Amino acid sequence: MRIFWDSNQPLSAREVARSKSGINQNLVQAVLRKLVAKKFVKVSGITYSRTVLTRQYEPAISEEDYYSFVVSKSTFKKLFAHFVSQDSSKEELKEMTEMMEKKLKELDSQER
Repeated sequence: MRIFWDSNQPLSAREVARSKSGINQNLVQAVLRKLVAKKFVKVSGITYSRTVLTRQYEPAISEEDYYSFVVSKSTFKKLFAHFVSQDSSKEELKEMTEMMEKKLKELDSQER
């Protein structure tokens, strides 16, 4: 998914495979089929790759939505607790605090 989010344009399976060394194109095609089935990636068109028609893919879901789908709330709480207790800087903690305060204000305004 990272390859698609970092790209400014739709990519073919071949382009995805070439973007990272050691990735087999057959593996990429198998993973793309699963991502399409789960609606994380969509076919954006069909183009020629040399003399063969090939599908172009693009993300169908934002990075934030993907992570909220993949990571459960309980797992997120554990990750958050670990991050806060181990690997956080003052600036990172401040940024997270600001995000939480903003969300709390939104929730308060919805309750009124």
